[in-house]
Amino acid sequence: MKCIKNTFLFFVLLLFTVSNSYAQEVIDSAKVYYAMSKEKSKSLEFKVNAISKSISLLGNDTINHFYLKTLNRKSYLLNQTKNYDSALVFSKKLLKRSLEQKSLKMEKLALEKLADYNRLNQDLISAYKYYEAYKEFNLKYKDTLAVIKALQYIASSQNKIGLPFESEVTAVECLMLLDKIKETPKVVGSKLGLYNHLGILYKDLKNYDRALMLYEKALLLTKNIKNRNKVLNNKAVVFIEQDKLKEAEHTFELVYKNTLSQNLSSQKAQALDNLGFVQSKLNKPEGLKNLKKALQLKEKENNSSSLFTSHIHLAKYYLDKNNFDKAKTHSEQAYKLANISKSVSDRIEALAVLGKSTSHSKITEYIYLKDSLQEVRLLNTAKYTSIKYDYAKQTLLAKESELEKEKEKRLKFIYMALGSFIFLASVFMYFILKAKNKKTNLQNIFTTEARISKKVHDEVANDVYHVMAKLQGNKTSNEVVLDDLEAIYIKTRDISRENNAVGVTENFDDVLADLLQSYISNTTNVITRNLSKIEWQAISELKKMTIYRVLQELMVNMKKHSEASFVVVNFEMVNTKLVIIYKDNGVGTTLNKANGLQNVENRINGIKGTITFDTEVNNGFKAEIKV
Repeated sequence: MKCIKNTFLFFVLLLFTVSNSYAQEVIDSAKVYYAMSKEKSKSLEFKVNAISKSISLLGNDTINHFYLKTLNRKSYLLNQTKNYDSALVFSKKLLKRSLEQKSLKMEKLALEKLADYNRLNQDLISAYKYYEAYKEFNLKYKDTLAVIKALQYIASSQNKIGLPFESEVTAVECLMLLDKIKETPKVVGSKLGLYNHLGILYKDLKNYDRALMLYEKALLLTKNIKNRNKVLNNKAVVFIEQDKLKEAEHTFELVYKNTLSQNLSSQKAQALDNLGFVQSKLNKPEGLKNLKKALQLKEKENNSSSLFTSHIHLAKYYLDKNNFDKAKTHSEQAYKLANISKSVSDRIEALAVLGKSTSHSKITEYIYLKDSLQEVRLLNTAKYTSIKYDYAKQTLLAKESELEKEKEKRLKFIYMALGSFIFLASVFMYFILKAKNKKTNLQNIFTTEARISKKVHDEVANDVYHVMAKLQGNKTSNEVVLDDLEAIYIKTRDISRENNAVGVTENFDDVLADLLQSYISNTTNVITRNLSKIEWQAISELKKMTIYRVLQELMVNMKKHSEASFVVVNFEMVNTKLVIIYKDNGVGTTLNKANGLQNVENRINGIKGTITFDTEVNNGFKAEIKV
């Protein structure tokens, strides 16, 4: 009995192992097809087939997180092929499965896809619903940028489905959010889009001054010609509505010139079409010519939305000329294009123009009266909503004012406490730094005294002792002693020169010239260039003192070590910087920043300048200073 039980357990374990192994093989195969669907070199059709096989292999394994990735990928690829209905089916599956698996990342993606794909599929009501859900999801998890995206599309959808005032409120809410976050190119782009959207809203509501003001605000945000052209186009449309045809023509001409200068082929045809339309309104002969030329350019592009505008403009042109046959032909063509793009507003506009192109006077009168009545209602609604909106805004501002006052009281107390702390800390730090600076100055004095003392001992005292020895031995003539004393005098003078105060306030070019020429000898020639051309009055005393000491150090090194017969010091202003180039033809050296050169570098760094050395054995010495 025990043997049978053990055998049964063995077979169960074996079956479980084989099952797990097979399941892993299936997942691995699905991952291979998933990877194939992401190969950039493959066609869209190939990628769709690959991801379909991946999903087919996974079958009912819907608890696997990888299954969510395959659904996401398939919906994306179907959207790329513009198969929006199928893309929506898989986006809904993704939302359902992500909720089951509690995957917040995939839930967010699914909501975004459902909103975007419904918008692209012209189902604005569904798009509006999903953008609302997407907004609420991101508000919950505090993703401000995602909330802003949702609000932008909600505002656009509201306007398109006939809710202009709700669209205005949503757009303003979005702008308020944008004002609270750091300004980046993406944030500026969003503001630009919203100002443009609000401009279109106010134009439709006949509030032309406000529309133009918003377009001006949009133009201040961008220097990009393509973006500016879009805003300028909308601005010109307002001028047409105001019957300011000259201003409209000027604006459209500017847009058209921009498209030519920047080679913006995507905007060229539309810009020419708009220019031709307003020129035809001004009864200019080039108007019809430009309208027809724009239509030809658009037909090559085969863009139904762009072609619609051309046919509507031509239909309106022929209506103005009472050529009803041609007006009817172009308005019918516009209606067909509106059906292709599934744009309800375009269909209404095409039908309105088509109705006006009929010879039946009563139909024409009906359309005219209907448009007039609709305009009156729109204006009245706009006035009422504007009053209601202003009242709501004032109430909101009053509440915000009370909150701001309370907030200001708290902040005032915090700032006073913080200010007191900073003041006390500053006083404390001042005395610490003062004491530290005093200590540093004393140390520098001791160091300088020690250096001078050592130099006097090494270079003067030893020579004096040597002369004394000669005198005691009485073996030398007075002339030799005098020569030795003169050499000691020269060394003493040099030490004095190196450490005495330098007059840098006036005639600094003469001071520098004296310094450099003092190193001219029978074996060494020193040349200066452009020294007098520099405006030394514009250079601070600290910098001039530093330049003097640095050049002095370089000349001393030259005299002691280089054996140079030729030295050139060139002065030049490059932009706002003084550049000094020192060159000699001495024996050069292997660069080693000993005390002298290190001291030079420290001095230049102290005035926030730079110095570079260039030297090789038997190849001279060069230093370039920038201050």
